[in-house]
Amino acid sequence: MKRDDVDIALEFVGSLGLTLDDVASAQSERAGMPTISQYLRRLAIKKPKGTSHYSSYWPIIETAWGQRFLDSLTKVEIEELAAWHRRRAVVRANSRGGRGAEANVISAMRFLYQDAEDDGLIEPDANPAAKAGKTPQHPGPARALSFDQIADLGRVASTTGDDTELDALIVRLHIETACRKSPVLALRIEDLERDDCLVRLREYGGAIRWQPISPTLMNRLLGHIRHRGGRKATDQVLRYQDGRPVRRARHQLLVHRFRRELPWADELQVNMDWICQTTEAFVEKQFGRRTASLFKRGPVRIDNDEDHDRYDPRNLAPVAEALVALTGEPHPLARQ
Repeated sequence: MKRDDVDIALEFVGSLGLTLDDVASAQSERAGMPTISQYLRRLAIKKPKGTSHYSSYWPIIETAWGQRFLDSLTKVEIEELAAWHRRRAVVRANSRGGRGAEANVISAMRFLYQDAEDDGLIEPDANPAAKAGKTPQHPGPARALSFDQIADLGRVASTTGDDTELDALIVRLHIETACRKSPVLALRIEDLERDDCLVRLREYGGAIRWQPISPTLMNRLLGHIRHRGGRKATDQVLRYQDGRPVRRARHQLLVHRFRRELPWADELQVNMDWICQTTEAFVEKQFGRRTASLFKRGPVRIDNDEDHDRYDPRNLAPVAEALVALTGEPHPLARQ
């Protein structure tokens, strides 16, 4: 346990006029109800991968409340510890004045108590962490993430939620095309060019651009359409399991899961724009600004004539080559 973590928690307990012995002696025996320390150890054994995101906060929580029984904490106590940790947090360029540290303490407590709910130890209406509020955060400007962070977002999309296939497709579309939400939601079956592995993206203001995607993503999009009702259900590519077209709310739910499952994503207030920014930064670093601009905007045409759906494969070759470097897959339009 780091010394700073111990000091933070001990100072917090001391500010309440208590000692750890006072806290421990104030508890009465409760059959079957573990202490915070006991449950943290149980949680680490049962969900080692899930708890890794919050491991830096367990020492703070355990030092403050280790001897308390799991059902003895209150919403106010959790908020006070989070606010205390915020005040003690080192203010970094991206820390939003410690609000990220405060939010992460509450996120860690919610993770702990949600598991306790699942174990039947805590009733939903008695969950103090679920009621604890975070100080509102304002999203900062999107910037490039690391590949490990992008992998974390992909893992959350493909392993949590009620439709992991759909969410994984959404994330991969944003990674490979670097486009915003609206073009993805507007994607129609007629916008897929199977042979050349292209998607037609409808940007703001009626602009049209063709964007290369990997053969793997193209096959998954076609399979997604086929298994979810085909053309009879809707002409929209992305759809729910019952064939209904996906709406903007799906992106909002996915972003909410990113922030719920990943403390760093909650601290940064990550959304889909961060994924797009990461792809753009990668292409610019590897191929230069000109290719990055072409990747992001493509040979754009305004949808005002009958020829807007035509494309010149030679103009798309640099974009396809950047995509090959991004995905590691060959593309039919990339120059050998």
